[in-house]
Amino acid sequence: MIKNDVNNNSFDNSDINNILVQNLSKYDLNIPDLIIVADNGIINLIGSVKNQQEMNLVIKAAKNTKGTKKVINNLTVRKKS
Repeated sequence: MIKNDVNNNSFDNSDINNILVQNLSKYDLNIPDLIIVADNGIINLIGSVKNQQEMNLVIKAAKNTKGTKKVINNLTVRKKS
């Protein structure tokens, strides 16, 4: 398991996940069922968001997370009741 090594800029799955969660916590988001699965730099986003704007923000944050190679979006917008 490679941790944030300055020489090779590698991040393990938990590093990527933790960085993304920290970045998302800066915003007023209502995403209690968000699941983030990081696997070798590929982030899979699963769950539902309030609206398209919230979805775009989560995807952008994932893409801008250090160590991310690819983002797979499996988010849905919640239906208004």
